[in-house]
Amino acid sequence: NLQPSTRYLLRVAAANQMGQSDWSPISGLTTGAAPPSAPSAKFTQAVSATAVSLSWQPPETDHGSPVNGYLVDMALLPGATASRATSVGSNGARTAPPALSWQQVVSAGPMDLCTTIFQLRPGKSYSFRVRALNACGSSAPCAPVSATTLAAPPSAPMRLSAGGARAGQPARVKWEAPAEDHGSPVTEYLVEFCW
Repeated sequence: NLQPSTRYLLRVAAANQMGQSDWSPISGLTTGAAPPSAPSAKFTQAVSATAVSLSWQPPETDHGSPVNGYLVDMALLPGATASRATSVGSNGARTAPPALSWQQVVSAGPMDLCTTIFQLRPGKSYSFRVRALNACGSSAPCAPVSATTLAAPPSAPMRLSAGGARAGQPARVKWEAPAEDHGSPVTEYLVEFCW
C-alpha cells in the first residue's frame, strides 16, 4: 500500500526463462493527499456536575493537507461507572457492552487542542473521542477517553401527598424517591411544615 502525499521512485525490468532485462529509466510518482491520521486524547476531567474538560494532541501526520479543524464526539455510558467494560449475561458468560450512541458536540478550530463540554447530567459517565479534519476529509477517531461528572444534589421527591390530618393527630405524608440521585445516593429526607 502506498502512503499518502509521498514521492516514490519506480523502475521496471522484464524477465523470462533466460533472465532479466536491464532496468527501465527511473520515473517518479507522488501520491495525493489524504485525511489526517487520528489525533490522540490526552485527558478528560470533570470540572463541575454538568461540565467536562477534554484535551488532545494533533495527528502525527496531516497526509499532505493541513489540519483545518477538529470534531469532538460524545456518548453517554450505560451503567453507573465509566470503567464498566463488560457485563455478565444470564448464562454467566461475559458479553460486550451495548454499542454507544455517538453524537458530535464540538467543532473546534485547527489551533484548538482543548475544549469544555457543558450541559451534561450530574453524576453520569461519558465517553469522548476526537477526529481531525483537513481538505480531504475526517480522520478516524482517537481512542475514546471517559470521565464522570461530579455528583450534585438529587432532584426533588415526586408525588407528595398528605392525608389524615386532624387536630392533635399525626399527619400521614407520602412521597416517591427522586427520579435522579445525580451520582450520590439519597441518604435522608427532610420534611418541612409551615402554617
